Amino acid sequence: MRRFLVWPSEMIWPYNLPYIALLRTMYEKDHSFEPKWLKLDRMRFFLVVCTISAIYYWLPGLIFPLLTAFSWMCMLYPNNVLLAQLTGTDGLAMGGGTLIFDWLTLTSQLGSPILTPHWAQINILIGFVLVCWLFIPIMYYTNVWNFMTFPIADSRFFYSNGSVFRLPGNSEQGAAIPPIEENFFEIYNNNTRPCFYSTATFVIGNYLFFASLAALITHTIFYYGKDILKYAKTSLQHRQNDIHCVLMSKYSEAPQWLYWIAAIIGFVSGCFICHY
Repeated sequence: MRRFLVWPSEMIWPYNLPYIALLRTMYEKDHSFEPKWLKLDRMRFFLVVCTISAIYYWLPGLIFPLLTAFSWMCMLYPNNVLLAQLTGTDGLAMGGGTLIFDWLTLTSQLGSPILTPHWAQINILIGFVLVCWLFIPIMYYTNVWNFMTFPIADSRFFYSNGSVFRLPGNSEQGAAIPPIEENFFEIYNNNTRPCFYSTATFVIGNYLFFASLAALITHTIFYYGKDILKYAKTSLQHRQNDIHCVLMSKYSEAPQWLYWIAAIIGFVSGCFICHY
């Protein structure tokens, strides 16, 4: 994969940039690029930011946990179920109804918005609005697959009457989940007991996840198929038009068979652990 994801100069990994900036801050001796208006060198600025972020984390993390996700609209109208479904933290958080002041919560799903390229952020925003603010409410409020029987956004499973689905022997909250017996699914698929259901957000999210896998393969073939074939036929030493490859070719590369051995060991270990 190095010839496709590492060697080409077009392959830029934005999430590696903070580590590069940190290493340059700690070891760079050339201070000519530092902004004069800040009146701080890189190391002092780094220490100031770390101190402020550490102190601020005490607010949502310990002192005032409500800042983690603050549904201000729901506090104004606490008995409005529709408003809670659309703007609450356990709903779709539409229209700025939920404010997040915890950076860890903000970056837990999609990563840091500072590092994500702007074109990727626009794609994420358009997809989020179309799916979460348009498609899911339509599916939910038209009661497709009896979605209105359950919460609009929840990762738990439910019975057909809306009560929370629990495994046998797990009637109390916090009780240990027993191992699933071989005939578990056979028992819950017969007519004597109801099967379990999922919420609209959970079901549509899973559909989109599996669709994205096929879309990833199709997008790669149609948009980058020619580049993949070109990179497959060239080596690191024969890319004379790429200054990065010219400089890196002076250093010896790790043998390809080492990566194959590591991949095989990881695959076999994963199969063994999952099976036993």
